[in-house]
Amino acid sequence: MSIDQVEAIRPHCAERMVDRTRGELVSAVVAFERGVEVDIPVSAPVPHHDEAVFDELTDTVVFRRDRALVTAYGLSPAHLSNIHGVAVAAAVDEQCGTEYCSQIDPRNLNARF
Repeated sequence: MSIDQVEAIRPHCAERMVDRTRGELVSAVVAFERGVEVDIPVSAPVPHHDEAVFDELTDTVVFRRDRALVTAYGLSPAHLSNIHGVAVAAAVDEQCGTEYCSQIDPRNLNARF
């Protein structure tokens, strides 16, 4: 759970929550507030952020930069289609004991890295 107050949800983040959520559909703020912080390595190919929070109930990781939620990554197999999502899933697997990477369908991977 984050201790920083969120003041805005960027439209991109809100759209991603609708498109990438598995399970119950909630706002990015709800997922961010109830989730657990994960450390995404600096070398990971993801947007600059101040905090990433994993919400197990929606299988998403919500990213905060400053006081705004900027994007969300879905972790279900259908959404793990590029190096960005795989990097996020690997960090969550390592820190939270999940197995998202083991569920990746290689046929879904986008070859345009």
